[in-house]
Amino acid sequence: HHKLIIFVRVLKKFSMKQTKILAVIAAKKKSNRLRNKNLKKFCGKTLLDWALITARKTKKIKDIVVTSDSNKILSISKKHYNKIILRQRPKKLCNDIISPWEAVKDTINYLQKQNKYYTHVALIQLTSPLRDHTHLNKAINLMRKKRLDGIVGISATECPKTWMTYSKPNTMKDFYAENQHIKKKYNSKKIKKSYRINGAIYIVSIKNLNKKNIFFHKSIGVFEMDRKHSIDIDTIFDFKIAELIKRNKF
Repeated sequence: HHKLIIFVRVLKKFSMKQTKILAVIAAKKKSNRLRNKNLKKFCGKTLLDWALITARKTKKIKDIVVTSDSNKILSISKKHYNKIILRQRPKKLCNDIISPWEAVKDTINYLQKQNKYYTHVALIQLTSPLRDHTHLNKAINLMRKKRLDGIVGISATECPKTWMTYSKPNTMKDFYAENQHIKKKYNSKKIKKSYRINGAIYIVSIKNLNKKNIFFHKSIGVFEMDRKHSIDIDTIFDFKIAELIKRNKF
């Protein structure tokens, strides 16, 4: 029994050294709020370019896939990096309701049919251009050090949860009433920070993709990033703020 435990530990240690990560860049043709977002120039390069650069510079990433329903996006990706794997995303995975993780699963299945296998997958979101390879390298190292099945980027919110409401209040009395359940549960004076998933880093083992909740498990860790590197571009306001930070390097 003792020998079996030692064998399992050695096997786990070996498997962590053999980490083989596939980077998936999911870039749809249409974007809801900011038109042609994926090919919009951000500090001289498109958001697609920045995502490719980040993936290429990250140490443990073995291969990169761009999955898209846009021939233009796929052809531009190939011009920038000839070793890239292209996946024409099925139409059924292109509507606004579908999670990008369905596109990730489709990509994994597509590659497995070609006998290409990986231990983990990293979703490189184009909407986080201030997240770079240094953040991904640190997150991957933390994941491997703690022997986790995955890791997710988080950042502190602008203000603590006790200063927020879930719906727009009609008066400040409504605001106060809605916050009572939080204040009863916690000592609001002690709550100095609240956190959110920032969308910048998602890395998970392939085996977790088939679980009901991919990320919400004890085996998935968190990697904290500062707010400025966590900006998620959804509107032109986000875009301009992110550009300002990138250009001024603050």
